[in-house]
Amino acid sequence: QNGIFEINGNQGRQIYKGNLHAFQITQSEKFPDRIYSTDGFNDFISLVYKNGIWTLEGKWNGINDDIREIVEDKQGNLWLETFTNGLLHVTIDYQNITKPKLVKRYNQADGLPFISGNKPIKYKDSIIFGTDKGLYFYNVKNERFEAYKMLCSEFDNERLAINNFSVSS
Repeated sequence: QNGIFEINGNQGRQIYKGNLHAFQITQSEKFPDRIYSTDGFNDFISLVYKNGIWTLEGKWNGINDDIREIVEDKQGNLWLETFTNGLLHVTIDYQNITKPKLVKRYNQADGLPFISGNKPIKYKDSIIFGTDKGLYFYNVKNERFEAYKMLCSEFDNERLAINNFSVSS
């Protein structure tokens, strides 16, 4: 139950013995030999695969929240949904992976409708956010979250809760 396991065919082996369960694990698209994960409720870690071995890179500085979702944007930076503390945007320092250049927290003061339930979702080349008030996006120019109407202009964001969706080709 504790840790992270690699499954190869019908064989499993533990690659990281954690403190608690890994609530969320995401493979990097920019660096496919790296995974990002939670370790219990307050630790955020990464592991890298080199020479046939998974190696713990360490616990990340500045991320001490109960992370519920990990999404990598096209620049290779991370959007993290926290359980009760808004969203985190993590600008990664690839020279020192466990010490991000910036960990920025966003909450209702930044335009999010609620402090929790703001799920980052990869959509085409961008990240949008499913919330209990519909879809939102981060407007870089205004430095605020705003309702995303390009996908569902026929829906009323005030009455539409979106927690997940998928796009078929």
